[in-house]
Amino acid sequence: MYGSNMNRGTGAGVYRWNSRWDHSFRFGPHTTLFQAEIYAIKACIKEYIQNGYTGMNTYILSNS
Repeated sequence: MYGSNMNRGTGAGVYRWNSRWDHSFRFGPHTTLFQAEIYAIKACIKEYIQNGYTGMNTYILSNS
């Protein structure tokens, strides 16, 4: 999971290495890096729940 803040706006993304699942998100210029990272964490958790990965150890790594 990562987040970035640039002049044109803020973005975030998630990547699941063992299934090669990834997704990126683009936000407007008023989104903070913290908000983008929280959104990416929520997207990661949602993906795991929807695919039935409950009851397993999950590690979420953030660069912030």
